[in-house]
Amino acid sequence: MKVCLDTNAYSNLRRGNIKILELLNASEEVIVPAAAYAELMYGFIRGERFAENESELNSFLSEDRVTLQPATPSIAERWAYVKAILARSGTPIPDNDIWIAATAGDLGRGSYHTTFILIVSAGLSGLSHDDVIGSGVRGRGPAARPEVGSYRGFA
Repeated sequence: MKVCLDTNAYSNLRRGNIKILELLNASEEVIVPAAAYAELMYGFIRGERFAENESELNSFLSEDRVTLQPATPSIAERWAYVKAILARSGTPIPDNDIWIAATAGDLGRGSYHTTFILIVSAGLSGLSHDDVIGSGVRGRGPAARPEVGSYRGFA
């Protein structure tokens, strides 16, 4: 199984969401779209823990099964197609959510013959985060947040 992680899913993982952790542990590949990376960096820059958050993200991205996926021409074409359909139907969503969905959609076709799951942002296609990954955060603060070493294969 391959997983495309969006911004909210990564944030909830860092807060200790067990469902996301289990999904990552069961996956053979984790894709982080460029749009999700950009949203995370924006949040870090605006926050008070930039160095710590950036270090945790870089550690996560350096794992063997994790890939930071840049936008490609085929992802951009898929983005344009999805954006046009949503505009015509009167159901626009934020552009970055479309980029993330386009990345998952593009990587989930062709040579990918295994399950490819997009952990979606709240509100995408009318689904809540809980509809996709089960119940939310299991506690708050450093004690509730898994350390990088707690990921199977993410050491």
